[in-house]
Formats: sequence, C-alpha cells, structure tokens
Amino acid sequence: MSINRVHLRLEFEIYKVEANMERPLLGELLLKKNEITSEQLDKAMEAQAKSGGLIGIILVTQGAITESTLVTYLSLQAEMITSVTD
Repeated sequence: MSINRVHLRLEFEIYKVEANMERPLLGELLLKKNEITSEQLDKAMEAQAKSGGLIGIILVTQGAITESTLVTYLSLQAEMITSVTD
C-alpha cells in the first residue's frame, strides 16, 4: 500500500503546481463534511508543523480517517481544482 501513497503524493504535487490559485484545503474539506473534528485537524496540524508531512497522511496515521477516505477526498480536491482551472 505504500506505493499507492507515493503515487497519490505525486499527483497532489502536480495539481499544486498547475493550480496557481487558492485551492480547497484537504483538512477544511474533511471538516466541512464531518469526516473529522476540529480537534483532530488541530492535532494533525500541530504534528505537521512539528515534523512536516502531508496532512492527509498524518490524519491516516493518527487514525482520524481511513486510507479510503483520504483517496476519496484527494480526488474531490483534484476535481475542484481542475474545474476552476479549465
């Protein structure tokens, strides 16, 4: 499964470069859809600030979301970015 994580990271980075604009933040999407609590997001953001890394992977590692949920919301995020840039 770690190969899929690397692949998702690469796709995210591509969209990040191509979308020279504000984009929906993954944590905000998850929070808005009640997939995580504000406390879970805060904890993940603290870990990100301390050690770096991608917020989605941190949330999976902390048990706040599943890998399946991460993939779903990364896809949604990518769709939102590409629909604005088209």
